[in-house]
Amino acid sequence: NEIAGSSGSSSSTSSEHHKGLIPWQIRSSPAAASMEPILPSTAAAAVQQYSQQATEAAVPVADLRLLVEKLQAEAPAEAYNWMVSTVDRLEQEEADRAALMKRSWSDAAFEDGEEGNEATIEGYEVELSEMLKRSSNGLSDGTVLGNALDLAGAYKKNYKLDKANAILLSCTRKVEERGGAWMVKYLNHMSQVRMKQSRDAEAMEMMYEIESLATFSMTEPGGATFYETLYRNMSSGLRRMGREDEAALYFMKMVEAASL
Repeated sequence: NEIAGSSGSSSSTSSEHHKGLIPWQIRSSPAAASMEPILPSTAAAAVQQYSQQATEAAVPVADLRLLVEKLQAEAPAEAYNWMVSTVDRLEQEEADRAALMKRSWSDAAFEDGEEGNEATIEGYEVELSEMLKRSSNGLSDGTVLGNALDLAGAYKKNYKLDKANAILLSCTRKVEERGGAWMVKYLNHMSQVRMKQSRDAEAMEMMYEIESLATFSMTEPGGATFYETLYRNMSSGLRRMGREDEAALYFMKMVEAASL
């Protein structure tokens, strides 16, 4: 479980007030040329439901490529080239979606003691470094960017706040170019880092932006859990800043989300 809190607070207190807001979902029509973000769901059931629906509704991209290859001898060159480029795009979108939802490093238990946890982190760093070496596009590559954000989550979980801050700042421009769910995932990590650094005003600005980007309703799969967590964090941050009236407002919003 991800946490976010001010530096010096215990992990149990942080866990109570600042849970993470991911994993993330992307909704896309199988035939769509672009993806619309459905920002975050922390509900495992929602993720499973989405995955099942997507699987039932769509022909796997690998099967599409096989079908296209079978048509090479029959289809006009222009039509064949269009089909190949479409399958290429779908493969890239599928890879980007997987990269966006990746959180295996952030979700690691880190229960092996200081030395063991440090070794685990170093292993992630080596893996990301190898990805960067293999990729010609650096952080423009969705897979590399997704793993960089995941490493930031692992740093944050281990209170390596300087490292988390540095890697998130290096991702900023590429995340902004992608926008949508990528931006929310980035802001979620960065706001939690700022809260752990007791930079509450900056964290609040980021959470307000997350709130503005999250236009889905509480009744959508995972929506209630997402809003409950976001509003809890916002209420806690505002209370620490002495803004009690606003904190009470977001506390009531959190209660509403929790009741769904």
